[in-house]
Amino acid sequence: MPASVTNRPEAIDEAAPRPEFLAPASAPTPPALRPGPCFRTRLVERTIIVRLDPELHLGDGAAEEARKEMMSLLRDQGAVRILLNFGGVRYLSSEMLGVLSHSCREVLDRGGHVLACGLDPLMRDVLHLTGLVQSLEICSDEAEALGLLLH
Repeated sequence: MPASVTNRPEAIDEAAPRPEFLAPASAPTPPALRPGPCFRTRLVERTIIVRLDPELHLGDGAAEEARKEMMSLLRDQGAVRILLNFGGVRYLSSEMLGVLSHSCREVLDRGGHVLACGLDPLMRDVLHLTGLVQSLEICSDEAEALGLLLH
């Protein structure tokens, strides 16, 4: 006679090591999702140089931080030019794109200039699709862009 089959789950040994794919909830967050600064800025002769951080997810919280920083530099420091360095960036949230768009409009309304560099093909397409490319000039690298802005 065959052994009887039961639908009863076997006891789970909580002390036993867990397989990697069942890592505990306290496992470290991957770098791409860590909160923190989403860009570094520097003010040089009324030009804001913005280096977007490719290692961080630039989502909603980062966009609000970026908005405050950009408005402070534009309004309080009197910046009239922006250089956006997208080196290594492969994703921007719609909120972050909105911050960049608003910042570009602020500068253009003052008669300033906006340049971008370090764009990979995907980010170049994003700027085209959003219409941001109409507000800025695209350069190959930061040195070329600074040369155009400062001379």
